[in-house]
Amino acid sequence: MQQTPGLDPNMNFITCLLLFLAARPKRWELISMGMVAAVLLACFGIRREPWQAVLQVLSYGGAGGLVTVLLLPYLSRHFDWKLVGKLVFPPAFGTLTSVLLAATVSGVTYDNLLYAFDGALGFQPDFWAGRVILQIPGMSVSARFLYEALPLFLATAYVSGGCAARNMIAFLVLLGLCGAICFRLFPAVGSVYLYPDAFPFNPPALSSISLVPQSVTVAAPRNCMPSLHCAWAIAFLWTSRRFSRI
Repeated sequence: MQQTPGLDPNMNFITCLLLFLAARPKRWELISMGMVAAVLLACFGIRREPWQAVLQVLSYGGAGGLVTVLLLPYLSRHFDWKLVGKLVFPPAFGTLTSVLLAATVSGVTYDNLLYAFDGALGFQPDFWAGRVILQIPGMSVSARFLYEALPLFLATAYVSGGCAARNMIAFLVLLGLCGAICFRLFPAVGSVYLYPDAFPFNPPALSSISLVPQSVTVAAPRNCMPSLHCAWAIAFLWTSRRFSRI
């Protein structure tokens, strides 16, 4: 059955919602946010899956908060540039990331070299992780949620961490820029695209792998080396240790 068209549950806009509520909006601002969210809901609908529906409604609320903040000069004499910057940053950064990734969807990849390196460790970590995710009930949904929810965790740290959190966000942006450069220097799409018939249960023998750059016909971002989500998560955990001291 075809799904109702609508905005995908977007963690960037849910992040906007968190930042908007953390600013302690006035009652009329909450009403404005709700009205915009209701319009989006009426225009774009909602998905049938319960957990996706919840995320989608929250994303509509975040979009409503962003619109409300942008309309503040017209609705009142108060205009908070800092709040505007906070709410604009998540969707703007997400859009910029999408544009940068879209520029890497073609060309050769070095996945064979990565596969050979992993094989030198005695096993293929990505194949093993793929099997775990597929075989444990609920793991696929949980992994997907945690992958997409990283902006929400970062926003939570930003709200609660003060100056240290702002420094952390700047560090994470710097990591993102460095990662984008590395994607161009060492393009890789991952074994799921390189070996679609074998992943994740039948890793090819190392003897069958040619250690040369390889063309992959699928239009997938070459963004596996390095893993920015892994780098961001490690940086978040490392820097968040300071929050309890603030």
